Amino acid sequence: LALAVQVICVDLAAADRTFGPTPGRVHGRANGHFTVAGSPQHLQVAGPFVLQGTAHVAAATVHAKAKILPFRVSGQVEASARAVRLLPLVAHVGSSTLEARGFVNMDGPSQLAVHGRLADLPAIAAMFGTPGISGGVTTFDAHLGGARGNIQLAGRIAAGPTVVKKQLELTSADLTFHGGLSDHLQLAGN
Repeated sequence: LALAVQVICVDLAAADRTFGPTPGRVHGRANGHFTVAGSPQHLQVAGPFVLQGTAHVAAATVHAKAKILPFRVSGQVEASARAVRLLPLVAHVGSSTLEARGFVNMDGPSQLAVHGRLADLPAIAAMFGTPGISGGVTTFDAHLGGARGNIQLAGRIAAGPTVVKKQLELTSADLTFHGGLSDHLQLAGN
C-alpha cells in the first residue's frame, strides 16, 4: 500500500462537535500532507501538519472574564504501530509554548525531550476540563530515554506559585523516574 493524503482546512469546530465537545469552544482549521505506506499489519504514516485557530474558555467564576486563546500546533510526525517520531512538535497556546522532539519506540530505546513555558495555565487547565488551578508562569523541561523496561525520566518544573484546587501549592519540583512501567515516580520539590 502506498497512498498520499492531503488534508486542507478541516473545520475544528465541526470536528469538536462530531468527536465530542471539549470544555472550551474551539474554532480553526487543520492542514496536513501525509503519506501512508506498508501492509495493514505494518502501516506507517508520515508527514507535516498544522492545527491553527482559537479556543474560547469560559470564565471560571462569575467575576472572571472568558478567555480567547489563539493556538497553533505544528510538526512533522512519523508513526507506526511500534514507534512515534516527533521532528519536532511545536505548540503555541496564548502566550504559552511547548516543544517535543524525539521518538518513543515500543521495541527498543526511546529518546524524547519536552520543554515549555505555560503562561496561561489557569485557562489552559480549564480548556482541558481541569478548573481550580491558579498561578503564574510555569516552565518545564523533561527528558525521557531508555528501553520500555528501563525507562529513565528526568525533569524540572518551576512554577510561579501555582495553587491546585486551593489545596496544593507548587513552586518547583525535580522529577526522576527509573525502571519499568510499573515502578514509581519520585518527586522532590519545595
